Amino acid sequence: MSTTTVLDVDEDDESVDQKEYMSIIGSLLYLTATRPDIHFEYGVQGSFAYHFLFPCSTMPRAPSYGVRRRNRTLKRNAAHQKGLSCLQKATTVFRMLTYGVPVDATDEYVRIGESTTLKSLRRFVKVVIDVFEDEYLRTPNDNDTARLLALGEERGFPGMLGSLDCMHWRWKNCLSAYQGQYSGHYHTPTIILEAVASHDLWIWHAFFGLPGSLNDINVLHRSPLFAKLSNGEAPQVNYNINGHNYSMGYYLADGIYPSWATLVKTILEP
Repeated sequence: MSTTTVLDVDEDDESVDQKEYMSIIGSLLYLTATRPDIHFEYGVQGSFAYHFLFPCSTMPRAPSYGVRRRNRTLKRNAAHQKGLSCLQKATTVFRMLTYGVPVDATDEYVRIGESTTLKSLRRFVKVVIDVFEDEYLRTPNDNDTARLLALGEERGFPGMLGSLDCMHWRWKNCLSAYQGQYSGHYHTPTIILEAVASHDLWIWHAFFGLPGSLNDINVLHRSPLFAKLSNGEAPQVNYNINGHNYSMGYYLADGIYPSWATLVKTILEP
């Protein structure tokens, strides 16, 4: 069948059962899914029958794409003005943050413009900062330090401020020019995240963005984690271990880290 073929209604032909006819068309479409030419022919016949042979059918008729698109996109906000729905805006934001796709890649799927997507992303990030800044996006104060020390002492580590480690986040859409710089022992482009977390998963330090070709030691040398300690502005910590008094907290780390006084590594054979 040609793509320009036009079908007409045969007024002299005998009538057929509409449900049976549409059921046959649907079955043929399913059977010919691997044959695009035959699949197209039966699709044209089914569309013609649905709109012209049975126009007054009691079968449920779906609205056209344009009507469905308008009903789906134009919603009234709190100011009773029509615009894009909040579900569309949230979907585009999560697709960009999750899959790392560019702005214009969400237009075909969600039917939303580039400027609106960027505005929604900025508002989402701003809300996240406003909600979680006071608890997560800051350095520990005196009360937080006391709570961390209490948690560490409760678990048998007096003076511990948290666990320090690095992890590699895969950069799926890394540019070809940067792949060598961001590829390390994972043999794929990654971005390193250095974090300090407590026992209750409170991450109060996050240093993100260094290339994956670095290791934990290189990241530590560039990290601002010990900036206050080097400037003499670290919080006061006092604890006693085996009769010795200490005034500087420490972090639990794995064996790759250097032997610093602020880092306590695992002991293979205690």
